[in-house]
Amino acid sequence: MQDASFRWKPYGLAILLVGAAATFRFGLGLLEPNVLYFAVFFPAILLTALWGGSGSAIFATALSLFVVWFAFMPPHFEIGIKDRANVVNLGVFLCSAAVLIWIAEQYRRALAQITAAEETRRLLVEEMRHRNRNSLTVANTLIRRTLSHDPATADNLSARLRVLLDTDNVFEGNRPDGEMLHRVLLSELQPYGTDRFGLNGEPVILAAGHARNLALVVHELATNAAKYGALSAPDGFLDVFWHSDGDQLELTWRENMRREGEEPPTAKGFGTQLIDAMIRDLRGHIQRTFDEKGFTCRIVVPLAEITQRPRASTAGYP
Repeated sequence: MQDASFRWKPYGLAILLVGAAATFRFGLGLLEPNVLYFAVFFPAILLTALWGGSGSAIFATALSLFVVWFAFMPPHFEIGIKDRANVVNLGVFLCSAAVLIWIAEQYRRALAQITAAEETRRLLVEEMRHRNRNSLTVANTLIRRTLSHDPATADNLSARLRVLLDTDNVFEGNRPDGEMLHRVLLSELQPYGTDRFGLNGEPVILAAGHARNLALVVHELATNAAKYGALSAPDGFLDVFWHSDGDQLELTWRENMRREGEEPPTAKGFGTQLIDAMIRDLRGHIQRTFDEKGFTCRIVVPLAEITQRPRASTAGYP
């Protein structure tokens, strides 16, 4: 019963809209009875076609034709052959209504295809997320069994895999053209407490692809800050700010904390090597400095590398 009721709703809408158009035409006829016989009925036909489809639109056209022919064309309230001019008006009305119905039908088909494609994309994304979560679980199990003698290394590898999956979720679940740099930074730093860091910069929309490299760089910097830097001490604070300079993005990571007597590291660990590899893959460069206030990292990458679709990667990991 519900389906049958739904099928008749477009025809009810057609009657309502044609009735509204007839009422408007009646009011207009009080001013000038012999003009615009059919014009006010075109919106009713178009709206019916867009909402209900071609069947209800043809019904609205026939109903409009009857109302105009019977009520507004002289001689009024008679079914008979009108004069030649009115027959021409009738032909023009039918041709125009047919064009409107065809355009509306093409629009409905295109909209249905877009909706179906979006639903398919959503289902594929959900399936990918499900498989990624399962793959991550398997990978973590293998890592922990293989490195059972070194739990710290196992934890580091698991965390790096997790940030890749989390970044995919960020990019796949929001804007169709990418995600904001601010949100990517916030998703990585928020677990340390929103009072421990500050983010400041203009809106920059990152595409997926190589922008994952930047998210992994942020993860490595945050991990180092939590182990050795500003996020490892109660009085430490982290400032991250960025701006675009022409065709480049410059991001500064400044940790305001330094232990007394601390010396800058002389050897590059795997995390530092990983950061350098990610930045090279983005065709950028990185500069690290230590001063009396703490550690500062300045990263410069071409905007095209993080805002457009990526090319095939040629960089290797040291």
